[in-house]
Amino acid sequence: MKYIALIILCLFTVLTACAQKRLVFTDTQNNHKPVIIKEHDNVRLLYMGYLGQIQTIYGKIEMINDSLIRFEDNWTVRTGDILGFRRFSKHRDLLQSGTQIITFVGVLATISVVANNNNLSGFERFGISFGVGLAATGINNLLFPTRIKYFMRNGWTVRTEENR
Repeated sequence: MKYIALIILCLFTVLTACAQKRLVFTDTQNNHKPVIIKEHDNVRLLYMGYLGQIQTIYGKIEMINDSLIRFEDNWTVRTGDILGFRRFSKHRDLLQSGTQIITFVGVLATISVVANNNNLSGFERFGISFGVGLAATGINNLLFPTRIKYFMRNGWTVRTEENR
């Protein structure tokens, strides 16, 4: 009987130690849908640093416990220090890189066409090339924004709970 109780206690200890947690951000003022952030999600956090400075971090969450979030690069943030957040899709980095490559190829093709056009002056060629590059950068920033989306001062709260 002692051995069965010991085995059950060991299994319970292992299961609770391996249980994953998740962050649940809820909006108390505007009734937005809760944002759930689990381990291995990409996130950008705005938080109060240890010397009182405001910092941001972007990366994949490696571990979540009751009061700490650890990123892949071993950077740790306390949940009580979070000032703002934004959750990103897991495929965001791949899609953004693909879009940047496509727009880069498009810009090079446009510059090649403009450079071979003898009807345009040098200033016009430069202006078209600059405008196309600026438009491509603007489209990438519009499709893949990086700024913080939700702020704690706007009524958001965070809690940790067991992953279901």
